[in-house]
Order: sequence, then structure tokens, then C-alpha cells
Amino acid sequence: MNKNKKDTKAPSRATKRQAASVITKSHTTNPVLNSNQYAPLTIEESEGDEVEITRETAPTRKLKSNTQASTVIIGDSMIKYIDSKRLLRGIKKNGQISRRTAIRAETYRGAGVDDMKHHIKPCLQRKPEKIILHVGTNDIGSKRAKELVKGINDICEIIQKDSPTSEVAVSLLVTRADRPEYKTKIEKVNMALIDYCESKNIQVIDHANIETKHLNPYGVHLSRLGTSIMARNFLSYINNVENN
Repeated sequence: MNKNKKDTKAPSRATKRQAASVITKSHTTNPVLNSNQYAPLTIEESEGDEVEITRETAPTRKLKSNTQASTVIIGDSMIKYIDSKRLLRGIKKNGQISRRTAIRAETYRGAGVDDMKHHIKPCLQRKPEKIILHVGTNDIGSKRAKELVKGINDICEIIQKDSPTSEVAVSLLVTRADRPEYKTKIEKVNMALIDYCESKNIQVIDHANIETKHLNPYGVHLSRLGTSIMARNFLSYINNVENN
């Protein structure tokens, strides 16, 4: 046998799987530019923290970044494709891009109002200047409108008690098209939330410009266009606060 002859043995299946794994882990996507899918969410430090809730007792993942965000957007999977970096580029102070503002988006997939009472706690420890709260979509089928409104009210009270210097804004529920009765129920909840927020001097972010055509084919989550509209609604609120 020729000792100088190179070994041309094909790589094993384990080696191929390992190489494929490396390629998969190195591939990244922009959550705003890609379609709304139901793949499990992962922690993405550059664009906010996304935590999938698989059961009520699932622990909150510890945030790795030490960056102090002046604005935190916290909510359920309706905000999972909001890109904090893109929002940041649109914030202006007196007509100029603001350099002091930092935005952090924290998404808790599957969270309802009861879950959010727990998940809001770590956020409050960092004492952000502004908190945008978006929750309630996952409770539409299981809670009565009055119960849902009370749950969101309770979260606002927790914020005001634990972080009194933080300004809270309630992001109203987005319409749904998966069941006809949900649309009417959401409208009822939103009207009650507006009344509550007015009585407590809490800002409201209205998504009335998001219609059923801006939802994905399942009629629940936002399409790419729907996400863009929601982002602009958030941006409008932040810019209004920054310049007043």
C-alpha cells in the first residue's frame, strides 16, 4: 500500500451533522424583514429580549445586557418582531436624532395579564423612564372583558407602585380576525381601557389603524406591514414624549 496516498474516505454522518449545525447557528435573520412565523423565539440581545413561555411556571430568563434602557416595550408575541434598533433610529429630539434614548423590547410569547404581573418585576427593578405595556391578546378567549381590563389595570398599578418615576403607556389591543366575536370584545376592552387611562392620567397608544388586512393568514398575529404600523405607533408616542 502506498503510504503517501491521501485518505479519501467520505466524512461520517456525525461529521456532516456537526457541520450543518455550525452553519445553522451562524445564520441570523432580521425579525422585521422576515414573515411572521410561529418558530420558537430566542434571546436576541441586539434587538430586545424574547422569552417563550411554555407553561405558567416557566422562569424568566435573566437579561444579559447591562444597558440602561430609557424606554422598555414589554408585551406578548404581538410585539415579537418590533426591532428596537430601527425604532431608535427614528427617535428625534427637537428635529435631531436623539443620542440619549435607549430602547429595549421584551417579548413574552404566550403571556397573559396574570403572567405579566410576574414578568414586569425585573423590568421595574431597572427603573426605566418609560414603559409601554402591550398585553391581553392571549386572554381574549379565556377572560371576560371586565376581568381582562382589571388585569391590565392591576399591572399599571404595580408599575406605579414599584417604579413611581416611570411613565407608563398602555398599548391597546390589536384587532383579531380568527373569530368574529373577538373583534367586538377587543373593541369593548379598548374602550374600557381608554376610560381607565384617562382617569389615571395614563397615556394610551391606539392601534386603530391596524386592520384585519394587516394580520397574518391566521388572523391573530401581525403581518410585516402590520408590524411596521405598530412600530410607527410606538415611535409616534416616544417622539411626542421626548419633545414635551
